[in-house]
Amino acid sequence: MGKIHVEIDADVGGKESNFEFSWEGDDAGVQRILSLVRAQSDAEGCAPMVLAKSVLRHLPTMGWMSRDKGGQYQRALILYLVLNMNVSDKGPLHQFAANEDTDVVLTVGNRQVTVEIDGAPTSPLH
Repeated sequence: MGKIHVEIDADVGGKESNFEFSWEGDDAGVQRILSLVRAQSDAEGCAPMVLAKSVLRHLPTMGWMSRDKGGQYQRALILYLVLNMNVSDKGPLHQFAANEDTDVVLTVGNRQVTVEIDGAPTSPLH
């Protein structure tokens, strides 16, 4: 069972905020996250990564929703983004997340999101 710890440092529109959460799961849990977000984004007529980036950009003004369905979906969208990030030459995180502990730092600005996985930067998201 792998664990992902996510820290989010956001500075959007002059509003700064910090959030963090942890998720733990096996291969089936990883696949549930990916499937849930794909299904919901299809229902909303939007690409999953577009929804995930939107949630990140709106966190400073929206804040975390409660732990009910809204909050769970918020976290699932952020995990979807993280799980699809390429980690050096290992490939996307979702391929091995269930077997490793991973620390992720997302830095959200007005025009881009930078991602650092286990201390190594990845390509910025625009």
